[in-house]
Amino acid sequence: MDCLGAKSGVFSESEISQPNGAANGSQPFCSESNSNIIGGWPPSLTFTLGTHAMTRKRKVWMIVAGLAVGGLAALILAAPALQRSFFYPKPHNLPPVVSQSVEQLLAHLQASLETNAAAVVRALQPGLPEAQISALEAQGGFRLSDDLRAFYRWHNGMATNSTLGLLPGQRFLPLEQCIGERVVTEQQTSAAPSAQRAAFAVFAGHRKSWVHVLDDGAGEGYFYDPERTDATGAFFYHMAEGGYYIWFPSFRNFLSGVIECYDTRCVRLSADGKSLDEDTPQTEKIWLRLAKTSEGGARPRRANQSVERMAAGGCHSQIRALWAAAIAHFFR
Repeated sequence: MDCLGAKSGVFSESEISQPNGAANGSQPFCSESNSNIIGGWPPSLTFTLGTHAMTRKRKVWMIVAGLAVGGLAALILAAPALQRSFFYPKPHNLPPVVSQSVEQLLAHLQASLETNAAAVVRALQPGLPEAQISALEAQGGFRLSDDLRAFYRWHNGMATNSTLGLLPGQRFLPLEQCIGERVVTEQQTSAAPSAQRAAFAVFAGHRKSWVHVLDDGAGEGYFYDPERTDATGAFFYHMAEGGYYIWFPSFRNFLSGVIECYDTRCVRLSADGKSLDEDTPQTEKIWLRLAKTSEGGARPRRANQSVERMAAGGCHSQIRALWAAAIAHFFR
């Protein structure tokens, strides 16, 4: 005989607390066999309590999983900005902008070059008319600052076969070559295997907007970023080795520094007149006063760097340099 006693399905607190005995002298459970009782508790009650515990555990795991998924989604969305700020940070506490106008500075630079480095003047190409600058900007999909437009009206870079630069190891690139580099970079990147495109996007994608103004022959040098303002370092020097930057608060500060380098003869023609010599400790003092360097101290050195490498390398050397920069960052 199986029975639940006089109380069918209803248990008082005292009855539940005494599962193996009587409550108030009564026998709550009558059975010829205890096979239907688990530890003295009815199977239905044991199942209910177990299900409740499992439900709580499941809720905890769902909350943890939800937080993990949300965190991963936030990281994915923030990744481009984090990557860009790591490889291409914004400067802080830039020095004051020089007071001279760009026209005054270019006139002073012309006079200084004619006096101290006439061979550099002869290597410079004629300037571009305003309409041609606008057409090249449209072709490249960007707009130069007013100061840089004046710079290209002054002179449109140096010939590719020149062994001289505007600064030691830094050839002033014609605007049409800057445009050509951007087009070739885009074409080669688009045609590359997906793994290479992904690596480029991560390690060198921040360079896509840069306009190369002065080139060191290895894909580095002085750049202008039309997506930035002067206050955020639109014109700067960059060397991928060590992630080194020199940010200028204005292109005019750069011109002022070039003038001072020639006027003080920190930069001068070599004895054979085919290259420029530099008093590096003195030029670095000039740049540190007019610009802001990234953390890490002095600029890294490259051995045997010359403008002759630029003339020999051509545009394709720039593409190789971008990939080399990506690889260098990957193994930093």
